[in-house]
Amino acid sequence: MLPVVMPAPLAMKRGSSQGGPRAVTGPQGRLSFLHAFGVRTDVKALAFLRETQVLYCVGKHAVIYNTKTGSLQLVPQGPHVQAIMSLAVSPNLEYMALCEKTTRHSQVTVFETTSGSFKRLRSLSHNEIGSADFTGCCFSADSNNLLAWASTPEHSKMVCWTWQKEKAIGWAGIDHEITCASLHPHDGAQAISSGPTHILTWTFAANGTKPPSEFLKRKLSNYVSHAWLKNGNLVTCQQDGTFLIVEPTLKFRDKGGFPSDMLCEIHVEGMVPYGEGFILFGKKGFMAIFEGEQRKKSKGFMASTGGVKGAG
Repeated sequence: MLPVVMPAPLAMKRGSSQGGPRAVTGPQGRLSFLHAFGVRTDVKALAFLRETQVLYCVGKHAVIYNTKTGSLQLVPQGPHVQAIMSLAVSPNLEYMALCEKTTRHSQVTVFETTSGSFKRLRSLSHNEIGSADFTGCCFSADSNNLLAWASTPEHSKMVCWTWQKEKAIGWAGIDHEITCASLHPHDGAQAISSGPTHILTWTFAANGTKPPSEFLKRKLSNYVSHAWLKNGNLVTCQQDGTFLIVEPTLKFRDKGGFPSDMLCEIHVEGMVPYGEGFILFGKKGFMAIFEGEQRKKSKGFMASTGGVKGAG
């Protein structure tokens, strides 16, 4: 990163014969950031703030890039912050949350995004997380609740807050890795978690979190991700590109996927909602776009170095 202001150069003054030359510092300047190069690729930290503003991480700092003007705005972190592990933008686009690893503990800090100054509003932590790192976070549909999770291949924990009041609604733990989690669009205290061998629903309450419910009664599979569509339905996808449609009541509705001759080329790593449908993406440049959710109306494409193939 290039500084805007540099301290004045050191002036050298000859000292005594015993001490030799000694440095005398001139007027002190304050360093600030002018530009940032590169992007962190080892964390899931990329989101749109506005139509022309992209939020991502460079080093331990957050950067807002304007796709129209090409300008950058940095949100510098304090000296106690060691890294940003993940980030999220609220549905109303008024807030962003950064999962921060600090010298003291892990925390999720919420910033406002409307004024352009990106003022820190709240920093949230929880005793149950301990020294683990928050690896993901998301807001509820009304932007009032915030869910964050700390996950390893062996164990995961989730915490849900009413973040403006800095009040934890509840927490939960599971002996599985969480690769994706979200809050139900009609109930900001109900969470969905997915990952290798599981997809579960959790209900947080002041008197204790209810035991998780396995609402998809199917054999164990690698649910790499899930997303809520505009119509309120939930879509969850597996590593081989198979996706399941679930109604807002968490009742199974439909199933889709790819032709069998394409399965060997597909390795899905995630998904995002898009328009009335969703996008699947994965290794080797794989991307599939589905418009709507009915298989006969869906349009998917697999883009790779070998060209573009229709996916139904």
